Amino acid sequence: MGLINLIPPHYRLAAAVLGAVLLVSGAFGAGWAVNGWRLGKAAAEQRVDTLTAVIEKFGAEVEALAAISRGNVEAEARAAKAAQEGTDAILDYLAAHGGGCTLSDADARLLRANRDRRQAARQGG
Repeated sequence: MGLINLIPPHYRLAAAVLGAVLLVSGAFGAGWAVNGWRLGKAAAEQRVDTLTAVIEKFGAEVEALAAISRGNVEAEARAAKAAQEGTDAILDYLAAHGGGCTLSDADARLLRANRDRRQAARQGG
């Protein structure tokens, strides 16, 4: 006879049931934790994927804006170069024709007449 026979059968049965309940509860808790970790990891990976897509989208938009800006800078440089070339051409023309620009009497009368008409139109006359 062993010591086990000294414990009444209904206590042994209660201990076995309690042991089974503890075992099942522990297994359930462990499964719950592992599943929670798995779902948490999946949710975190989804958030990372979403944020990566947003960052890539903004990166593409920034690159497009940078391309537009580079195009604007290049166009501005071309316009400045054209203005400088035009100024140089005018200065060359003036230098070739005595350093100044003269109007004929007929051109001066035409310009004065146009000025007088504009002033009269502004004054309502």
